[in-house]
Amino acid sequence: MQVLAEVLKKLADQQKIVLNSQPVKHPGLIGQMYEGLTKDVLKQIDFSHPDIKVASGVITSGGEESGEIDCMVVIGDGEPIPHTNNFYYPIEQVIAVFEVKKNLYSKELNHAYDHLNNFFQLSKQDYARRQAQGNLEFKTTRPAMEFMILFGEWPPHFDDIASLPFHKAAVYQSLVRDWLTPLRITIGYNGFKSEDALRKGVGTLFDGKENVRGYGVADMPNLMISNNGHSIIKLNGMPYQGNWNDDIGWGWLASSNANPYLLILELLLDRVELLLNTKPDRGHDQDLEEHISLMYSWPEKQPGAANGWRHTFLTEKIPKREPGQRKWMPLTLSNTEKEFIRLIHQEGPQFIGSTKLTAFMDKHSVEDIHESTQALRKARVILEANNIFSICSGDWRVAKVRGVFYCGDNAGSRFEHWLGLNTVPMRWPLKTVKISRSEIGPTLPWPVVS
Repeated sequence: MQVLAEVLKKLADQQKIVLNSQPVKHPGLIGQMYEGLTKDVLKQIDFSHPDIKVASGVITSGGEESGEIDCMVVIGDGEPIPHTNNFYYPIEQVIAVFEVKKNLYSKELNHAYDHLNNFFQLSKQDYARRQAQGNLEFKTTRPAMEFMILFGEWPPHFDDIASLPFHKAAVYQSLVRDWLTPLRITIGYNGFKSEDALRKGVGTLFDGKENVRGYGVADMPNLMISNNGHSIIKLNGMPYQGNWNDDIGWGWLASSNANPYLLILELLLDRVELLLNTKPDRGHDQDLEEHISLMYSWPEKQPGAANGWRHTFLTEKIPKREPGQRKWMPLTLSNTEKEFIRLIHQEGPQFIGSTKLTAFMDKHSVEDIHESTQALRKARVILEANNIFSICSGDWRVAKVRGVFYCGDNAGSRFEHWLGLNTVPMRWPLKTVKISRSEIGPTLPWPVVS
């Protein structure tokens, strides 16, 4: 995927030079040139599914229509719009929509945001309509996983969202809305000259908009790219993960100087995998795109008015750094951490104060169990809820390499790939021990003798 992203960026950069030098002055024709380039680039992607296409046209929902969509990634055939190269596509066939700009400065940023927000409102109306008709069905696996990453606990069934505290319910609802809405991506081939300038532009977009309808977390597009090198990316767990700060709330928006076509690939392939249950070729998947937090938001109740968000922008100038990524790494386990995992894996979830947990603490001279398990809980290998420690659902595994124990999330076989790349070939393949007992959801306590 790295190689493809570099090829796509090189193609786009070369053609941008050609298009920028064209003497065309008609705004419509200029737009068509850059929209055509976007479609040509996206058509180079192998989605590992024959029915995925790149098109442009109009998206429909019931009797409603979107505005003209510059470019979209869709499933299956649409209805041709006579005497054009455009198509009508029902919203349920749409994977992603693109708003394409020659330039992306503050004026164009606002226009792109508004255009994609109009589409977001159409999407909201669509699932409200289907819910009223009783045929809205969806899985919340990925939103639930991101909720768990943020709060260290699994959410209830979505129908029981009212049982959550207000701030957690608002976050979970936003995650589910993002999952139900096709990806929204803006590409500006020219624009802000630096990552700091793009961050400031987005800050200006939201300035004075606290608790204003249309400027919540769910309203923001998934990705905004300026000048083919700087990006604003949404951290909603699909696939990029956010964080929670007890003082200022949800860290859900960041900037990145990674190859923007790698970001596009990650978003598109992740969504295709979730929607169609395909397995796109990600290679060894050992690289993580760097990003720097831009905005935190706290859900706020508004008596007598629509609820909103209190935004906190991080305005400090970001440090200069090379465009790129960092390598994924599993956790290196201490002996105490390894034995703690072994205890819960073999004996089941443990109550604080239980006989077996107390015996473990005595044996390993552990005075503060929270301090000793801090790294495991921060990585979400171990969850603590209602004074019960359990191993997180998913595909967490442990392996021993040359006397050292490692623990990693093996989603997409990432941990097994890491082992293969970072160990000397052996006579027998390394074995991993799966410690997660289920793929999703809370681990129910076993009977424990206190």
